[in-house]
Amino acid sequence: MKYEIDDAIVNTANKCKNNHVCLEDTIPLCSVEHCLMHRIHYVKCIHEESCSYKDTMEHFTICTCPVRTEIYNKYNI
Repeated sequence: MKYEIDDAIVNTANKCKNNHVCLEDTIPLCSVEHCLMHRIHYVKCIHEESCSYKDTMEHFTICTCPVRTEIYNKYNI
């Protein structure tokens, strides 16, 4: 499945180092464990690689990627 995300949202994720490969659904996404206000996502990351949109606070990982946020909000994934 290829995720259909508006180009305007994809363009706001200009810090992505992986060329938005998450849109192709070829790699597993970090799983959203909790979501606040449809924009703050606590995730369990599958990959240990660095990400400009991933921030770790104490024992929580927060994803602020606009594309990942939209995938979750639109597809509940």
